[in-house]
Amino acid sequence: MTLRRRWFSGGTVESSEGFTVRFLNRNVIRYAEGRITVLVSAEALAASKSWALDPSDMRVGEDWSGPRLTDETLRARIVSRIQEVCDYLGIKLTVES
Repeated sequence: MTLRRRWFSGGTVESSEGFTVRFLNRNVIRYAEGRITVLVSAEALAASKSWALDPSDMRVGEDWSGPRLTDETLRARIVSRIQEVCDYLGIKLTVES
């Protein structure tokens, strides 16, 4: 898998496997794959380039009014792929349990 940063799209990271990850603000990560968009609850921490991610709080769609993600297989794949993107960007990611 190859990752690359699309500089002119707000820093979106794009994968050769067809998914994208974008850090929207200090508390949301946007994951998109095909026709699926998922917003992931996360928080930028005080330490430089450190984030905490809450895998239990994911919403399908472009805003928080969308339904919660219930597919556990997809949830695990999203967390794994966000971790890969963080590794690529040099970001330390803590996944809360």
